[in-house]
Amino acid sequence: MSAQRGFTLVELLVVISIIAILSLIGMTVYTGVQTNARVQATKATFDAIYKQIEVGRVLQQKILMQLTGSGWTAGACYGSSGYDVKIVGCEAVLTTAFVTKLGMGALPRDGWGDPILLDENEGEFPAIPCRQDGIWSIHNGLSMAIPFYNCQ
Repeated sequence: MSAQRGFTLVELLVVISIIAILSLIGMTVYTGVQTNARVQATKATFDAIYKQIEVGRVLQQKILMQLTGSGWTAGACYGSSGYDVKIVGCEAVLTTAFVTKLGMGALPRDGWGDPILLDENEGEFPAIPCRQDGIWSIHNGLSMAIPFYNCQ
């Protein structure tokens, strides 16, 4: 009688289960790292936008609303269910504000590839002139308040 060599069904199932668990852990870690990278890329984009706004403010001695010619650039991206960058005309309005008016090289995008939104508030309403300008991404609630230019 010859001895048969091989793995039992239970041993194979245990190995497959371990591989599945390790794969799940690896995917979870990868997703977290990827999201963190996107968040950091978005924050870096915010910093670049802020620096460009500051350059425009200093050179032209104007508040952001006067630089872009709008009190709510992101309004072109607002629909019945909230902000949606897929709305027709949204990217064109944002491109005009960021590229044509502020002099950026291209429409700034967040880490997910969607355009950054812009809301010019300082000086928008005479009764409440000191409202904070802001930029934000539609992802993860990422936003940045732009410091006041005239209001202190």
